[in-house]
Amino acid sequence: MRSIGWSARVWVAAAIAALAGSALSGQRAIQSFRTADGQPDLQGVWRVHTITPLERPAEFADKPFLTPQEASAYQAKRLAALNLDTSPERAGLNGPSVNEFWAADRGELAVLAGRVPTSLVVDPPDGRIPPLTSARRAQLASRLEVRRQAASAAAFNTSERCLRDGGAPTFGSTDRGLIEIIQTSTHVVIRQENLHDTRVIPLDGRPHVPSAIRSWTGDPRGSWSSDVLIVDSTNFTDLGDRFDENLHLVERFSRIDSETLLYEFTVDDPTVYTRPWRVVWPLKRTAGPLFEEACHEGNYSLPGMLRAVRVQEASR
Repeated sequence: MRSIGWSARVWVAAAIAALAGSALSGQRAIQSFRTADGQPDLQGVWRVHTITPLERPAEFADKPFLTPQEASAYQAKRLAALNLDTSPERAGLNGPSVNEFWAADRGELAVLAGRVPTSLVVDPPDGRIPPLTSARRAQLASRLEVRRQAASAAAFNTSERCLRDGGAPTFGSTDRGLIEIIQTSTHVVIRQENLHDTRVIPLDGRPHVPSAIRSWTGDPRGSWSSDVLIVDSTNFTDLGDRFDENLHLVERFSRIDSETLLYEFTVDDPTVYTRPWRVVWPLKRTAGPLFEEACHEGNYSLPGMLRAVRVQEASR
């Protein structure tokens, strides 16, 4: 894993230290969140959606945090912009393609140590995902041209085909933003509502499988560092636009209080990004439940797109 920026390490360390400091009064209670075999208890259903953007907006280019007044105004602005019934980019001939009825609880702005960050990305310090490598830009341009030709369903990515749109790392979604964590003494299972990906993470110290064995969700290996679950994942297949098979993902899960799970991950994918990047945000407990997402079974857009290209070709 290549090293991340010094200033970002200081930012994250300060945020986590402040979180710990602000929760000192609850430390005895946190210690009680243990499984029967003494592991920190991370189990439950957690919301992974938030209205804090992944990347820092241009309007906050030099502001890593918002004042309370700014946060209140920005939250109202974000909720209005995300409303599926009013967002101009969602409007079509017959109104929004998916209306607000289908949206999950959108959550709220993330709060870290009593402060409201302007992005979930904390490294690089500008709160932006690093630029793509020149090779990756060329590869994506080539894929876009193949997609335009739509010779077969394989021309579309796994998200468009409703096969995969999540897994690792975990990202929230408007209408499917929950994960469930289940623990045993030897494994942790993370079940995701988003296309129902399930990751089974062994805790017994076994090495990663040979590099020739790959999957969409990678090969995760878990370990405990004090009360933090660290999940190290390699052996991915090319995951489309965001990552490729060289992704090395390190996730950290730690219990902050009875209602909060701190989730952090570091992406190191040297053939896609010009440097590693890191995300931190708190997940909130919810009663659930997780719903089945029958995306592939109801994916009528894919044959429609293929049929449209064939019509265009016939008219030439």
